[in-house]
Amino acid sequence: MSASHRFDDHTAEVELTIQADSLPEVYAQAARAYAELLLGGMLPALPAPRPPVLVTVRAADLTALLVDWLNELVYRTETEATVFTDVSALRLREGPDGPEIAAELRGLPDPQLALEVKAATLHDAYVRPVAGGFVGHAILDV
Repeated sequence: MSASHRFDDHTAEVELTIQADSLPEVYAQAARAYAELLLGGMLPALPAPRPPVLVTVRAADLTALLVDWLNELVYRTETEATVFTDVSALRLREGPDGPEIAAELRGLPDPQLALEVKAATLHDAYVRPVAGGFVGHAILDV
């Protein structure tokens, strides 16, 4: 299975479903999908290299981690006026307080947004194994 995602529209919501070969790729694909949603399509090439933003997110379980990861991206997009289109050095590990993601983010400063996302919600969210990989699902309030 190769990594992919799809969007399903709802009133004031967008459903995001992610499929990937591995758990780390679920979270990397979620970040790419979020950036694609904000920019209204395919991700453009990054301008001149900028130093990465180092991000760490921890949660009680894998589902909460997906929602918290997306909400961290929402927060960073708003506060740093950047859409993070490149996720690298993503590491997923099980910590004493639950799973944790650490990643380096790079993105487009001052982008023209096609859509604004308010938050990801726990409603109907999940991350679970499927044949050949993993699937993640989250609802984004827009």
